[in-house]
Amino acid sequence: MNNSSSSFSVSPETTYVAELAIALQTAKKRIQDLENEKHFASNTPGDGIGANQQMAVVNLAGQVLSHNYARLNEVMGEQLSTMHARFLELRSNKAVEDREREQPREGQTLAALQVELANERAANTELTAENEKLKTRTLSAAELREVERESEELSTRCAELQDELAGLQTKYDALPQRRSRRGALEEGWKRLKSTNASLNRKMADLLQVHAEPESEYDSIKKWRAHFVGETAGA
Repeated sequence: MNNSSSSFSVSPETTYVAELAIALQTAKKRIQDLENEKHFASNTPGDGIGANQQMAVVNLAGQVLSHNYARLNEVMGEQLSTMHARFLELRSNKAVEDREREQPREGQTLAALQVELANERAANTELTAENEKLKTRTLSAAELREVERESEELSTRCAELQDELAGLQTKYDALPQRRSRRGALEEGWKRLKSTNASLNRKMADLLQVHAEPESEYDSIKKWRAHFVGETAGA
């Protein structure tokens, strides 16, 4: 009946929440069984000495189990806090990954802007040439103002496109670094999935081990009977 707290120590990389939950359930069952035994012993006629020994054994086992149960609660709380922290970290990493999925779209937008800028420059060049030709003939004041207005609008639009292109170029240049960070996140995700699979296997094993809690109770009763027999013989 060695249920010391060292039996339930866990590594930082693995969370045995399933094992702790099952151990807690088993401890609850054992405590309840011992309470029943204590009640039965206190209400069973005996020779006095044997009944006192029986009660002492039951009380001692109950104290040990209560101590271990409290320790299990403490360890399980710590592991649940670790799981919550890992969940927050994973959610943050997923948000970064989702943002990085948008990078190919930014690359497509960059290419489209480059084409649009080239078209605007060509149109501006044509308009400038047309403006020079118009200057060789006499224009009315209204025609001249219209040509100047169109030329100014195109120049403004060209400057805006250059600023947008510079911003997208900066983001596009940063893509290799983001891709390397994404590779690290993907590797971390694979390790987490592997840990989860290991936990699932661990839980399945534990469920099989604890499928018959009565057999463990029988072993406690045998140990108790042996202890009482040795005490009586002494």
